[in-house]
Amino acid sequence: MGSIVPQGCLRHVPTFAITGRATGLLLALFGTIIDSCEALVVRRMGVYLEDWHEHSPHGDMLEELTPRMVIFYKYLFTASFTLIGLLIVIGARLSELRRGFKAGPRHILAAASCQSFISMLLTLSLLKTETATVYLLYLLAPLWAALFGRFFLKEPIRRCTALALLLAACSVALMKLPTIIEGGSRGAPNLGDLYAVAAGGMLGCLLTISRSAALHVPNARMVCAPIIGSSICVLVAATMLIVGGHSPIPGCGGTGASIAFIALGGVAGFTTAVFYVCALLAAKYITGAEVRR
Repeated sequence: MGSIVPQGCLRHVPTFAITGRATGLLLALFGTIIDSCEALVVRRMGVYLEDWHEHSPHGDMLEELTPRMVIFYKYLFTASFTLIGLLIVIGARLSELRRGFKAGPRHILAAASCQSFISMLLTLSLLKTETATVYLLYLLAPLWAALFGRFFLKEPIRRCTALALLLAACSVALMKLPTIIEGGSRGAPNLGDLYAVAAGGMLGCLLTISRSAALHVPNARMVCAPIIGSSICVLVAATMLIVGGHSPIPGCGGTGASIAFIALGGVAGFTTAVFYVCALLAAKYITGAEVRR
């Protein structure tokens, strides 16, 4: 027999509500976890192209194509997945998309410019140096975001955030100082390291712009930024390929390898799209420094 719960007892049933801050932190965490495989996928794409270079009589000439091909396919899929997801959310109403863009065009275009620089710099750094070093330097982005947010938006830095940023800076120092003191080729910063630092700085700019949009133009659809920024990356990579007299169709030593390369581009594009959308949405609820903390 079913039991009847007294009416008064219902008042004592605990309810759970997710606060805006918790929503922002969960979005940032989800985006970071989904995007955690990006480095592995990008480096695997590079391996496919390097195998092709080794077996090509013009390998030295083709080696420079690796970052261009990776950027082209990765961000072609990033733009496509972001656009498809956005159209599904708004019910494929292009008028709604235009309205969201017109609500904050300067913020969206500024964020798109930052995203295009981040995308190209991070991809180049992953192809030129160790993954651990790349992310160690790239993940200084919260430090940049905290400084930019404090300077431009006058946002206070929470104690726990400040402590996390201090620990992050100390970890970078502990990892890099020994090699710098040692000197030689290991101590000299390479292009991959510089690309990673620059990408982290640009991510700090992107998070600050997103936070500014949330405060001043809340109706702007900032998720339009990855579509525009990724399209810029695709156009730049395609232009460089065409100017160099090369086709964007991959030649990875066989049909199967070429299909695998494009499939990996789809995976990298999907994870990147999820990260950017989650980061931009999270900025509505938490500061830029906390999005990548």
